[in-house]
Amino acid sequence: MDTRELLNIVKSLKGFTFLKELKKDEFPSKKWNLDYGFSGNVEINGIKTTIIIAFNEHYPYKKPIFFLKDYDALDFIPHVENDGYICYTDDNIILNSQVPNEILEQTTLLVLDTLKKGNNKVNINDFFEEFEDYWNRNHAQFDTTLISSFRPTEEVQLIRRAKIGGKIIIGLDDNAIVETAIRFKTSRRPNKALFRNCIYIPLENPLLPPNYNDFWESEELKSKIFENVSAENRKKLSEILDKYHKIKKEELIVISQPKSNGLVLYGVIYKGLNEDNHPLVMDASFNIKPVDIIRLEKEIIQPRGGGDTTLNEKKILLIGCGSVGSILAPELIKFGIGNITIVDNDFISTDNIYRHQLGLNFLSKNKAIAMSKFLEENYPYTTIKPIDNSIENSVTNSIIDLQDYDLIVSATGSPNTNFYLNNYLFKNTINTPIIYCWNEPYGIGGHSLLVQNRSSCYNCLYDENLVNKGSFCLPGQHFSKKIAGCSSSFVPFSSLDSHKTAVLTLDLVKNFLNNNIHNNPYLSWKGDNQDFINAGFMTSKRYDLSNNELIKSRYEYIDNTCSICSIK
Repeated sequence: MDTRELLNIVKSLKGFTFLKELKKDEFPSKKWNLDYGFSGNVEINGIKTTIIIAFNEHYPYKKPIFFLKDYDALDFIPHVENDGYICYTDDNIILNSQVPNEILEQTTLLVLDTLKKGNNKVNINDFFEEFEDYWNRNHAQFDTTLISSFRPTEEVQLIRRAKIGGKIIIGLDDNAIVETAIRFKTSRRPNKALFRNCIYIPLENPLLPPNYNDFWESEELKSKIFENVSAENRKKLSEILDKYHKIKKEELIVISQPKSNGLVLYGVIYKGLNEDNHPLVMDASFNIKPVDIIRLEKEIIQPRGGGDTTLNEKKILLIGCGSVGSILAPELIKFGIGNITIVDNDFISTDNIYRHQLGLNFLSKNKAIAMSKFLEENYPYTTIKPIDNSIENSVTNSIIDLQDYDLIVSATGSPNTNFYLNNYLFKNTINTPIIYCWNEPYGIGGHSLLVQNRSSCYNCLYDENLVNKGSFCLPGQHFSKKIAGCSSSFVPFSSLDSHKTAVLTLDLVKNFLNNNIHNNPYLSWKGDNQDFINAGFMTSKRYDLSNNELIKSRYEYIDNTCSICSIK
């Protein structure tokens, strides 16, 4: 759309007095990659102000961008950034490109409504909910950034700070700071740091963020703190300040305040001090600066990735860390699982790196140990225990106790290993739930079986001739290939197949942990069979079932005469 068409659309806006077309260097911000812009006057609640409407050359497939020429023309209000940008809708708004004039009309209405609500103080709570965003946009120089693993509490207290690897870390105590430095690779020698005290102050009532161009004065901050702490915390703060005499040139205070879904955490640093007492007890003016805090508490970073913190205490035993298992391990952590034991006695070789999540950096390493190292380096707040042995030896030699876990996942793909686990669990009356998962060859499918009660078991899948009744392959066929010799034998399937089986299994894990499944379903995904047929193989009758039929038949494998689970 060219400038002339856009100009005509802008001029047609009701209540908008067109002023002029803008050049690119006249746009308030360059970050939006804007190509055309116009300014005009509108009246908001009786206040005349100038709004800039700007467009990307791909409009109407890109939403129009609006700015207040002066960000505080309507006072300091929510959803207007320090360059005047007006946040009026989500980025995923769907635009009907066939009616560009209507797009502009509707988005302009949203903008005007946002500005009116701000000027009327209707949406003032948005300041509290998005406090960090406004705090970080303040014009005051952020010359200090903190890394925090400190979990905010409701009590005033002394916490610790240390500069490690060029970064200041705060934590509940010195050990917590060292642990954070190691976990997030801030420094290789965190114990060499100089540790100091700082004061943590939880506010009872939230503060509005300071205006972008008008940061708090030290006396103002002091007043805001003492007016917004509880009586109990005011007393504790006074007691701490009375004993706080080792004043440094810089003193840090860390502040929290409530919002609807948790606590906001921010900080202020006093600069150039030369006093005997803490500045919070003195009637004097001090140079203060806002502090940016990068929060690394588990409760903050885990939910952002979809993790469920209620699962942190769950313990899972993952048996097999090959193609499927290496996908499952990191995803289980992302679910929120905090403790995983990985058992595998195999090694990563050149002929399986293209369907394993760990590549050449881990070549010739034991799979369990390699995956443990990868997970510990990339996912904090998890406990990973690798066992470079077979599951049979691990159980026999009491290296692990199957009763110690909330869930077992067997991803070896080996029927013999699965038979061993199934028989051992039932014979020893171990009630730990278990999920068996595996791929079928040539991408024709994959399966997951949950056994969480004694109504059925893995053995139910097999008939008296040890034929898997749930397989997509006709019995009596052999699928192993060899690259060089017997040691290089493998069953042909792709990394994509393993991902599909892993997704199927993870969905089963999630539903089980959320108590949404109360029986023992046998679930399958079905892929294309063309490569399978071309290789000279034949599918079973079960492969001919539709996806809906597969779901409906998820309990038909159960054998009421099973020699393992039918014996009470």
